[in-house]
Amino acid sequence: MHTLRVRSRSHEENLGARGLMLMLLTLGVLSLCGAAELKNESKTNLNTVAGLEAPQERPGGFLEEAADCAASIDGGGWALVRHTASSGSWGPWNDNLEGTARHGSPGSSTGGDHWTVPWDSSTKSQYLFALGDCSQWLIADKNAVVGAYAYSQRKIIKSSSSSTPYTAAWYNRPENAEDPWISLQAHDSCLQPKSYCILYGENSSRGKPHVHAKNGHGGANVYVRDP
Repeated sequence: MHTLRVRSRSHEENLGARGLMLMLLTLGVLSLCGAAELKNESKTNLNTVAGLEAPQERPGGFLEEAADCAASIDGGGWALVRHTASSGSWGPWNDNLEGTARHGSPGSSTGGDHWTVPWDSSTKSQYLFALGDCSQWLIADKNAVVGAYAYSQRKIIKSSSSSTPYTAAWYNRPENAEDPWISLQAHDSCLQPKSYCILYGENSSRGKPHVHAKNGHGGANVYVRDP
């Protein structure tokens, strides 16, 4: 009987030890999961507070409605589809703003990398061109932006300098890969010191007067919407 009690006690001790180890392992796994979740949540909160949360691409290449300074322009509803970096040249794409190019990974509206996603230009009838800090911007219909033209007066619906429609001379010459040039005022006027106001160009063009505005204001962005 004494031997049986000793064996039973040993068996109970083994079961207790195994149970304790299982409990410690479970607590360890839960702690690791909690730490990872807290880290991810903290990162998301910091990005949101800093305004750095990248837009999320939807099926078909479209982005969610912009949550940057463009959200307050003309009632918002803008989708950010293209960003030119805040230093160096204009973006390397050359699709004449028809929305066929894809480059880089979607990021913030003021980042240091070029990126663009495709969009369906047949369904998006308005464009917003804006510097990264929205200090300069303009809204134009698609028919004023796409197509071939050379120093032609194109209609601007509204801009950072005018709440009423007006026109400005732009370029979109098929033989010039850096076109179209979209500007707040006439193209040549926007190349003058203290009046730099070129808001869009293509094909890695890097002429100083052409990139001065974007490189001093967080890059440049293209947004689209269907009003």
